[in-house]
Amino acid sequence: MKKEVSKVTKKREKDNKLMMEILKELTREEMKATVFAEDEGGLSKLFEKYAKRYKIELPSFLRLPPDEQYPIVKMDRATEQDLLPLLLNKSIFTNYFSLPTKEEIIEQERKRLNKEDLDFEEKRAALTRAKEYRQDGYVTRDYGNYVIGFSCQLYLGYIKAHEEKLEDAQNEPHLYPEVVQEIQQGLENIRLYRMAHRLAHIILAQVYIQKRLKSLVISKGDIVRFLGCSPNEKQIYQHIERALKSLLFCNYRIWGYNFTPGYKKRTDRPSSKGIGWFIYNLKINPTNYILDVNDVYVGCVRQLLLKDKAPKKERKRLFERGYFDWISRIYPLTKDMPISVELLSLFFISETGNRKLNKPGTKVITHRVERLAKEAHITHSRASRRYNDTLSALGQIEIIEKIEPPLSELKQLRPSKGLKTILHVHMKGSAKELDKLIERRIKAKSNP
Repeated sequence: MKKEVSKVTKKREKDNKLMMEILKELTREEMKATVFAEDEGGLSKLFEKYAKRYKIELPSFLRLPPDEQYPIVKMDRATEQDLLPLLLNKSIFTNYFSLPTKEEIIEQERKRLNKEDLDFEEKRAALTRAKEYRQDGYVTRDYGNYVIGFSCQLYLGYIKAHEEKLEDAQNEPHLYPEVVQEIQQGLENIRLYRMAHRLAHIILAQVYIQKRLKSLVISKGDIVRFLGCSPNEKQIYQHIERALKSLLFCNYRIWGYNFTPGYKKRTDRPSSKGIGWFIYNLKINPTNYILDVNDVYVGCVRQLLLKDKAPKKERKRLFERGYFDWISRIYPLTKDMPISVELLSLFFISETGNRKLNKPGTKVITHRVERLAKEAHITHSRASRRYNDTLSALGQIEIIEKIEPPLSELKQLRPSKGLKTILHVHMKGSAKELDKLIERRIKAKSNP
């Protein structure tokens, strides 16, 4: 009597046959890549790529579970709230040469007030009103209590080199359009701030997944998937490459102007802290991006991942920054939405909600509308435009379950009152449940 073969045995035999078919097709370089793969996830991704290339079904034991396609990772809260927003200011360099210097602003104020010298408060008031100016090789954004400086040395060096070409091209007109095009491309790199902001999150997610800061290897296919794009989209890889390179252009410094305890006036010696570049040593090959990440941006999450942990005394200080669950599936959902919608979605994901109002399975985020406008980078000078654009962005966010007061009531308020109104935004409290909701929203869009 013939012995019946079990389903498990049949499955194993099929997997072995598929595996042999893939191995027969591999080149020497591909075989070498599989030998030196450092983790199971990386190995699975390699074979997934090979199976697609050679049109062979992937063995079941090499298939990544669905939740590993878009993992939920830990991200440093201070990085999300204070550092990554700096990447959204890349466009400041497009008008660098027309910006006044700090000294010019102070001199104009001195003449306006008809005073020989200005005191500290008068200088700070003038610079705060100016909002943006040049200072010691930095483009600075002045927020009153603190100033963020964006170093433009590398960028200016780039422009200077091309300006020299322009001067030479004056005697050779046929070269002029080509050189101008190169300068315009340099400026376009700076304007890719939204892509750079997205890539920063994806890179930090990969730090968490790969548990390393140096020689981080991210496949081009993975980045396209995390962005919610298709590999067939026109110029997508070119846009990614240019955005990654734009992250190499700038480093940052923060000057803080705080009230000194025991004194009525603020100190005129602001604290200064260097942050540095976000990524280093960027290398690009046909299939991967390889780079190093500044551990300042990884923050306290570094202590959750790496073996070389800080001394225990330092760890307490590091963990004061806090961390939260970041959902990597968010960008496929917000891909075609306005940036204000994307930024508010990220903000709501990072918030823990009001402890007194949170309920089992639900978090309730409470903020004034004007705070949400700031988080969405809605900065119109007219209050009515700022208010209406914020309500419009809230209405497009697909991860919110309920807003109190409802948008219909908020639209009846005058902007001056509406901006001061406190909203209660209800959302799923669990990152896993929120991720499932995002997945359903994406499927509904693809199958209307």
